[in-house]
Amino acid sequence: NITTNVLEKATENTDSGNTRRPTDTALTYNTVKLRAALDYSGEWTEDNIESEGGVSTVLNAFSDAIANDHEVLCISGDSSVVATTDYARLVKANDGFHVLTASGTGAVILNAAAKRPSYQLMSDMLKLMPTKYKRDLSKLRWIMSWGTAMSLVDEIAGRVTEYSESIKKSGVLGNILNIQTLIVPYLPEDLTLTGTSG
Repeated sequence: NITTNVLEKATENTDSGNTRRPTDTALTYNTVKLRAALDYSGEWTEDNIESEGGVSTVLNAFSDAIANDHEVLCISGDSSVVATTDYARLVKANDGFHVLTASGTGAVILNAAAKRPSYQLMSDMLKLMPTKYKRDLSKLRWIMSWGTAMSLVDEIAGRVTEYSESIKKSGVLGNILNIQTLIVPYLPEDLTLTGTSG
């Protein structure tokens, strides 16, 4: 990365001696091993109406469950919980998105004052974001729960615009302020932050 300005006024035939070096970013990954165990007997295979095909059905369902658990862990993981239930054993494995960002450290936080999501709120959030992140909006995503998405659909569809008409016809929430929406079904809607509002 180049982390500073690189241009300066030049004087003919004079080297200012000012040079710039790229900086490397080192990422440290704290990985956690996860396991999943499936127990089914040969007797189960014999008794199942699908017989051997039932094994594929179960393995596909097991793979889906692993993917769902991984999404829950990435969002709601909390290594401080007491692991007494299946859910608690899952989320205890690692800190997820909510725990890692709850303090607001390094984040730009806008206090929405308990108002429902709106196009104006999204605009206000984008305005607060540092310019360096707004240079290429195609790399950004609005990450939201289903409830948030539906509130935005209701709010935007209530307007008389070409965009709102397209939402009414398709039922699909498209880009907002040229940023793609990403709806995450497992994202809880009752999350709290402890950081300072901007």
